[in-house]
Amino acid sequence: MMPTLTVTEASSVSLFYLDSGPVAESGSYTTVFTLHGHTYHTPIFSRIIALAPSYNLRIVAITRRDYPGSTPFSEEELRVASKGSRKEKLGFLRDRAIEIWEFVRKFVKVNSIPRWNKSDGKGGVVVMGWSMGNSQGLGAMAYAREIKGVREELEPWMKGYIIYGEKVFFAYYFSRNLDIFFNYRKSFGPSASRSFALVLALPGEIPSSIRNDSSHSNHAIVLLQTPEH
Repeated sequence: MMPTLTVTEASSVSLFYLDSGPVAESGSYTTVFTLHGHTYHTPIFSRIIALAPSYNLRIVAITRRDYPGSTPFSEEELRVASKGSRKEKLGFLRDRAIEIWEFVRKFVKVNSIPRWNKSDGKGGVVVMGWSMGNSQGLGAMAYAREIKGVREELEPWMKGYIIYGEKVFFAYYFSRNLDIFFNYRKSFGPSASRSFALVLALPGEIPSSIRNDSSHSNHAIVLLQTPEH
């Protein structure tokens, strides 16, 4: 039976996932929730899931809606995604944000995920979008402050967001969505640590912000950091 987590009780929306599991004899591992791209879904992360424990990481690969194992979109949701008005499409993005945060919130609670120790950078939670997965991942960051309970419940865990993908795609995306850089950190309120990081990771790079090694900066490869105000 494939592991799924129900994220919307009213409409019975469930998301399939793969989980590397807790790191044995470690109470300070970092948990990375990944969102796959357009063509390849969750199984593409199988190889890094196998390697995760050796890096003191727990990888939880979430399968987005309309991909194998997760709840398909309804006809109305598909209409909005393809032909809806701007307002409808923003509502569609917000609904996906609710689903992502509800998954993270439930998973953290059920699995007793280690909190982020801001003194040494260990533990905590990171969300990572790969390629087109960032369309929903960054949407989740932008809408976090509008969704009841997200900031209050997840702030002790939230460590950062990783953008993983191709330079050309993101150069285009962010040239049209620059305000995202001023929204993601505010989502977790004024008490969020300065080291909460937005990381741009390109293929072949190791995201130092999630590396559980106190000898490295929490934001060693942060390319874009929002201002305090």
